[in-house]
Amino acid sequence: MPDGSSATGGLTAAGQANLRDWIGQGHTYVGLRNEGTRLARAAGLTSTTEKPKPADYLVIGSHLRVDVDHDSPVASGRPAEDFEFNNSDPILNPSTTGTNVLTYPTGDTFWANGYTVGADALKGTAAVVDEPTGAGRAVLFAFNPLFRAYNENGLHLVANALLYPAGQAGARRAPGTDAARASAAAAPVTADLGGGWRPITIEVAASDLPRTQAIVGRFTTAARASAKNGSAYVVIPNPQGLQADEHPFARDLVRALRDAKVPLRSVVG
Repeated sequence: MPDGSSATGGLTAAGQANLRDWIGQGHTYVGLRNEGTRLARAAGLTSTTEKPKPADYLVIGSHLRVDVDHDSPVASGRPAEDFEFNNSDPILNPSTTGTNVLTYPTGDTFWANGYTVGADALKGTAAVVDEPTGAGRAVLFAFNPLFRAYNENGLHLVANALLYPAGQAGARRAPGTDAARASAAAAPVTADLGGGWRPITIEVAASDLPRTQAIVGRFTTAARASAKNGSAYVVIPNPQGLQADEHPFARDLVRALRDAKVPLRSVVG
């Protein structure tokens, strides 16, 4: 299941039950990023939940070190310490019902290559999870391992998931939805503000928030605002996942803010 802006992948409750049954028969579901992991959660295939991102969180194309659990064949051929490419991906609390194949370190080995703000929120969370159901499984990627065919390790992990050996010892789990997975399915769904890409986030000084909101209001009424450590963050939903050069008003909005002499601390889109 590729990324998108639906929390259920368009499946009704009956469709989700059919998906669980299909996996239980020995098939593999591979879910990517927001829609891929959220559909699995809605269908009772995982106990992972999403961790809210801090207001100032900024990880927009960085490589981060991850620890590898070789108890799952998904990790076959990967080193004990690997890396993944994070592009403002969902943050997953670890599974209690499956194998957390890739997790971000909690200690001194946590490391990022690229510009990040608030990346410590990733410590101890999961990047890839292997969740058994019956004779099959759901393999969930918090990130997009196929992003522009950029990282060979992501391609390797997907290949492992698709070639997962049938009847793996100790891999079976009753096909019904247990309490941990039911609880995860019932958790509030994180608003998907970025579709397959990311929302537009404008950072200004907290004192400039009223002026910024007034200008943003000329373009959209859907913006959300928060503040942290002297900065204010205005987040504009981008459910179609449009990049800045495709967006209907992103560049005009930035121009209007500059014309009004609102100092911009950062603009991410």
